Amino acid sequence: MSGSPQDGLVKILRSVCGGLPVSDGAIWWSVGDRPLACAAALDDQDPKHLRGTLLPLPVRSRCGERIDPDRPPLRLRLRVDLAGELGFQPRLALFFGVSGDPLERSGQGVILVGDRPGGTRIRWRAADLRQAATLAMLANSAAETLAVRDAARQTSMQAVLALAQAVDAKDHYTHMHSRSVANMAAAVATRLGLSPAEVENTRMAGLLHDVGKIGIPDAILNKPGPLDPAETLQMRQHSAMGDRITKTIDALRYIAPLVRAHHERWDGLGYPDRLKGEAIPLPARIVTVADAFDAMTSDRVYRPGRSIAKAAEELLRERGSQFDPAVVDALVAYIGERLPNGGAASAEQAS
Repeated sequence: MSGSPQDGLVKILRSVCGGLPVSDGAIWWSVGDRPLACAAALDDQDPKHLRGTLLPLPVRSRCGERIDPDRPPLRLRLRVDLAGELGFQPRLALFFGVSGDPLERSGQGVILVGDRPGGTRIRWRAADLRQAATLAMLANSAAETLAVRDAARQTSMQAVLALAQAVDAKDHYTHMHSRSVANMAAAVATRLGLSPAEVENTRMAGLLHDVGKIGIPDAILNKPGPLDPAETLQMRQHSAMGDRITKTIDALRYIAPLVRAHHERWDGLGYPDRLKGEAIPLPARIVTVADAFDAMTSDRVYRPGRSIAKAAEELLRERGSQFDPAVVDALVAYIGERLPNGGAASAEQAS
């Protein structure tokens, strides 16, 4: 099972639904003391409409708050119609999870499957219920793998934060810059409709985009004025350095191309590879715009930061040359929504 935890839960759901005489279902997942929240749904309507919603049924164990992952599948005879809320009427609940010390971040999950409104009601045979029990056990195994990989991912994330903080501490005038870029880039990625896994990749690329600056001399990073041509050339090495650094960490290899490409330009005049247009990975194009906006609005010893309005105007001016037009439009709209009185450029300016 590869990819993000979200991808892993989707695979569990598809495996269960594919092994039973059902076409609709949804999966709820919880880690630690968090409530069970819907992670994915399979239906023909809108599989995203349930994401994040709480489990609508009281199916927790009677002896405690945690779900017993060894509990057999439960046939549901509901008096309430949940088809309007879920997109299907639940007929069977499967339980799975990761057993462990309650103090650990063990996961627990519930899968509901059923039939859609107006369809033929599922009639469960004994063989179907035995198959459901087998699928629940397989889901337990998959959840164990998911928990191990999620723990590794959390460890990698701590390493990412440490690297980003080291870079920000090295450059005195960009304190918290990496985290600001990461948060903004993730918001734009979400606005552009990227999957949860792609949004997380974009966030990680934002956190690590300047990691190569660890190899740049402090005298250049903190120079109280514009860089001369030789210093500029040396500074431009940081994206390739960041590529090499992230490639040395197995859990971050997939971020390396994004770190390398965050100074490429839409018109092909960027560096280090002079990539152009959609040849630049979309997460890198998003980080480029977020990085530029945060840099323009931040103070430097040799100049004050620009206002939000002026920075947005500059993004729009470079829309289609330095920056991906769609990414600029998404970021300007995001700024306008979060800071309606901040002077962000209007949508008319973007057209």
